[in-house]
Amino acid sequence: MAGESFNIRSFAEPPEKVGRMFQAVIELIQDNADLSTIKVSDITTRAGIGKGTAYEYFSSKEELLTLALLYEYKTRLSDLEEELQKQDGFRKKIFCLLDWLDENSGYNFSFRHMLQISSGNADFCETVQQSIPEEIMKKMEEYLLENGNTLMELGYKEGLYTERDPVKRRLAMAGLIAQFLFTVSPEAGRFQMKMDQKAAKEFVYDGMLKALNKA
Repeated sequence: MAGESFNIRSFAEPPEKVGRMFQAVIELIQDNADLSTIKVSDITTRAGIGKGTAYEYFSSKEELLTLALLYEYKTRLSDLEEELQKQDGFRKKIFCLLDWLDENSGYNFSFRHMLQISSGNADFCETVQQSIPEEIMKKMEEYLLENGNTLMELGYKEGLYTERDPVKRRLAMAGLIAQFLFTVSPEAGRFQMKMDQKAAKEFVYDGMLKALNKA
């Protein structure tokens, strides 16, 4: 299986044909294809390779789709990490994160497409779950948790808030992300609550600091 050596920090570039199939999956998503009805032949045709080639690397369509999503998600997280390292200070890093979320809000691989891919029926969902090696999910969880904790500790060290509980810090971060994505979304406009990006960043950032400074 192509994902056996997956490492969230150093996921080696896939073989050329696998990379083409991964890219084909992403392009189909951008074309609003329904992942539950995509055929392997749709992917391989888009990738410009024979259908049989897919089964040289993947045991099922579900495995191919799932690992393509995970690879793309990891790539985007790596891009974010690189941008965060360029920023000095907690505020700039948080705003960088929010900019990244805004740019990728319509391209959310972590939840929306995973739900779509497993929405057909219980058997399909189980197949997809089995296609994601436990090691992969564990490494992704560790990666996100570690980087989130490091970022929140930076804000504490800069004296921006007094909260020391890591759980409450993560909840505050989750609230920041959820509020920001809503305030810049089309859905917020329907409730006359939509804000421009700059105002939304300031609003949710100030709200998070207030939450983390409560006695």
